Amino acid sequence: MVSAIDLRSKFSIWETKIQKKDSNVQLIIDVVQKYLTKEKIKFKNKRFDFKISSEVPVGRGLGSSAAF
Repeated sequence: MVSAIDLRSKFSIWETKIQKKDSNVQLIIDVVQKYLTKEKIKFKNKRFDFKISSEVPVGRGLGSSAAF
């Protein structure tokens, strides 16, 4: 899955064998799983990795911080 906004910010996610430990990502995972369970939506726990990249120049007043 890949998402792009004006071809300047990209978010990619893919399955992997090793799950990275990231407290912010784990918080999001917990919230999503709680919602899916509450709504009785079936899901599988899968390991994943992700990458966020941006072509918005940093420090040029173009909103590079807001891009993420």
